[in-house]
Amino acid sequence: MTIFLIILFAFNNLSFSQGIWEVFTKNNDPSTPKGFANTTFEDKQNNFWVGTNLGLFMYNGSKWKRFRKKDGLKGVIVTTFVQDNKGAIWIGTNRGLSTYKDGKLIAKKQKVKLSLKLSEMANTFPINYISNIYKDSKENLWFGTGLKKSTPFLYSLGALVKYDGERCTAIRTKMNGHPIIDMMEDDEGYMWVASGWDCDPGMHGCTGPDGVYAGHLAKYKDGEWESYYDQIPYSGDWIINKIYKDKKGNLWFSALSNKNVGCVIKYDGEEMRFFTKNNGLLNYVRVYFEDSNDILWLGGGRGLAFILNDKYQFLRNNSNEIISLRVNTIKEDSKKNVWICSNFGIYVYTNEGNWKKFNIQNGLSGDSNNILRIGEDFEGKIWALSKGRRMKYYITKINPENWSVESFPTDKFIENIPYVLVEASNKDLWFISNGHVIKYSQ
Repeated sequence: MTIFLIILFAFNNLSFSQGIWEVFTKNNDPSTPKGFANTTFEDKQNNFWVGTNLGLFMYNGSKWKRFRKKDGLKGVIVTTFVQDNKGAIWIGTNRGLSTYKDGKLIAKKQKVKLSLKLSEMANTFPINYISNIYKDSKENLWFGTGLKKSTPFLYSLGALVKYDGERCTAIRTKMNGHPIIDMMEDDEGYMWVASGWDCDPGMHGCTGPDGVYAGHLAKYKDGEWESYYDQIPYSGDWIINKIYKDKKGNLWFSALSNKNVGCVIKYDGEEMRFFTKNNGLLNYVRVYFEDSNDILWLGGGRGLAFILNDKYQFLRNNSNEIISLRVNTIKEDSKKNVWICSNFGIYVYTNEGNWKKFNIQNGLSGDSNNILRIGEDFEGKIWALSKGRRMKYYITKINPENWSVESFPTDKFIENIPYVLVEASNKDLWFISNGHVIKYSQ
């Protein structure tokens, strides 16, 4: 408790600290999240969940609760969350599924009788690595399995299982056992499934256990599959590892080949269109975002493009050269400014149609321009989290009213600099690190 009081006193002297700071460590809350935060989730009851590589943690508004295997957690590594229409929260782990409802966490187990045939044994809840969970328009849940990131001892084959609220049905796929990376339902009720060894350009390269690019793209409905992977009109082996649906119902797919060539596929409900560097797209697209003005932003590993009225435009410098940057996050604030976080700093497309740039030369904290995430607080101020050299993390606060920049003195209140920034629906900001969590609220 002493630590919290000291920190609160320090922040009272800061001009921009108008909110309430709460600091959680093992000293004042033994259940504070530990490990790297893989995923976060805010449920309908306003509980805040953090899934890490060391377990499951929930904040109920006053304190944290940790869930372990003995409490009903299926696997120690938490990968994803979804809440169904009955209020149950489904938690994906490296060993299968758990559900949380009415204060109880239950591990979902395979109920297999010795008399069942091998094919019937598949119609149960999956017990391997849950790569994603998708809730469709009919409230069915779809579970995709298979390893998403490179960790050899967690390797598992990809599979697709549908749950209608009463029973599970294993869907025979055309994915050749490749991990299910993403799923999306289109406006006609088809379920699109993308698979492949997950690759993250600029980070670890291709993370398949055999170092190969292998993937598939297909849609499924009423027991029938239709494949689209073979339609990619470019040489090389591909993985499809992101699906995005825009406001008009168009689907966008990101692909990357073993020849380091990116490809974006657009499906408008009738035909496929393919875009690569040869016809205007800057390599691999990592981030999609559609703003309130219906501009679709595509952030790549080597640049930023935006689409307006079906025309591509690119972020350029004063010499009209396309800026080659790695986009980490794209977000629109409450004033309709669009913020692009990149390894070259922050680019802001303002609500007046102008560009602004922030980097360490004009006020950003730290020793690097690699901006990971931003969050907007209850005052409309923007907080930026950057990753510096030697694994140090820094925070900068920007005021969109006058574009003033304030460096955040992280060394005054925390030993383990936070490496995840999350904005809650009520504009609370969470700074999450290993065993040290900070909440900033009104």
